[in-house]
Amino acid sequence: MAAEGLSFGEILDQMRRDLALRYFEQNLRASDITWRLGFQQPSAFSHACRRWTGKSPSEFRRSFVAIANPAQLPISLR
Repeated sequence: MAAEGLSFGEILDQMRRDLALRYFEQNLRASDITWRLGFQQPSAFSHACRRWTGKSPSEFRRSFVAIANPAQLPISLR
């Protein structure tokens, strides 16, 4: 890993980010994503989500739904 310029923590963070995005696609609840990714507290997942996406889990979900299927959003958010 060192020869590639990566650390275990960086690889773990990238894997968690990729899995979180997949779990959002599957419409899992943030609490389920937190547990599946091995975060001890929901706040730790929330901080990681903000680092990865610039948004909280709920903000990211709303923007993801808007991109994936705008018809699912309330009219006021379209």
